Amino acid sequence: MPDFVHLTAAGYARWAAAVEPILARLLCDGKPARSPVAPSRAGYQDAS
Repeated sequence: MPDFVHLTAAGYARWAAAVEPILARLLCDGKPARSPVAPSRAGYQDAS
């Protein structure tokens, strides 16, 4: 019985097919993923 909040399996498949190319373009753009740069710890004062 549908809960009128979540998509059906077919609805999720259709949604995934629609957003996958967009996400692939935005996130990958055909280039290797960059790793995030950690913030500098210069001047960091430990609370302990």
